[in-house]
Amino acid sequence: MTTDDHNQGFQESSDFVETFKQLQEGEQTADKLEKMLDQLEGKLDELLSQASETSQTTNQKEPCEKIFSMNEDRKD
Repeated sequence: MTTDDHNQGFQESSDFVETFKQLQEGEQTADKLEKMLDQLEGKLDELLSQASETSQTTNQKEPCEKIFSMNEDRKD
């Protein structure tokens, strides 16, 4: 094995190690993003649930509000 072969082998090993480190960093970043997306999804589900409850409550109150406003109109 010549010095050039040895240097080339070392360079390839170094490239492999660097690529492996970058891959690990990418996987860690992907894990963090996945956790953040899961948290965001949970918050969106909660907001949608609250909006749905508010909408249902508003729809249930409307007939009562109409009755009260009709009674107020009759008082005049």
